[in-house]
Amino acid sequence: RIYYPLRLIRDNVLAIDGDTDRAIDIVEAFLPRIEDLRVRNGAKVVLLNFYSDSNKKEKFRPLAEEVLKAFSGSTSDYNHRNFAVLADGCGEHEFALKLNGVAEEAYRKDFEQKTDRAKERAKQFLASIIAERAVILLHAGRYTDSLATFDEAAEMAVRDVLGQPNLLLLYDGYLHHYWGLALKGAGDLKGAMDMLAYTATVKNDEAALADLMKIYLETNGDKEGFDSYLIQKHLDFSKAAPQFTLNDLEGREVSPASLKGKVILIYFWAHT
Repeated sequence: RIYYPLRLIRDNVLAIDGDTDRAIDIVEAFLPRIEDLRVRNGAKVVLLNFYSDSNKKEKFRPLAEEVLKAFSGSTSDYNHRNFAVLADGCGEHEFALKLNGVAEEAYRKDFEQKTDRAKERAKQFLASIIAERAVILLHAGRYTDSLATFDEAAEMAVRDVLGQPNLLLLYDGYLHHYWGLALKGAGDLKGAMDMLAYTATVKNDEAALADLMKIYLETNGDKEGFDSYLIQKHLDFSKAAPQFTLNDLEGREVSPASLKGKVILIYFWAHT
């Protein structure tokens, strides 16, 4: 009684290949037939996701406000965060900032109450939400505010092996991609290219690569030398492997220094 209607909605929607408006029609038509409140709210969340990717974006905000009133507690905090990203996609930037602010306040309280390793995890979640606020500000054209917010998030975030902030956002794409676009909007093309080059080379992000190519063409007039530029940036971001000494299968000592100048294949998951 609870799960079948939602499954039916999924089956109908999945049967439609990329026709978001038709998917919306199906879910909207099915909503009045759902008696269970939880399932009905779940169907409304499905609708919100479709609204943000359709020609019916004007329906997003009223339904989002309705759904948020039906949730409470930690679920509500997550939905505020999720809906902020969807509202941003609908062009509702101020509404998105409001929702993001509610989620940030809740996650900040959680961070302050945690201790030890749990506190570090909560801090990372908080940094991600702050970075999502920066993306919303970017889409709103508030580049200076966006850059300041990216700096705030980066200062709080855990670093990857290359010393760069490592954040998982609800948006498609990586932190440095959006950061680079904010730099471009602010007129810092060199900074934008560095950010985008990091995402394109280290993260293998094709969307960032496409944006990097556009800026390269703007600054150089054509794409001649782009491949060489990309290779050089990859080398710039690379980091030398630490020195170590291990025994091979024959019991002989092997170190990176002894293999310098040779092609090395490292098979981390080899069965021994």
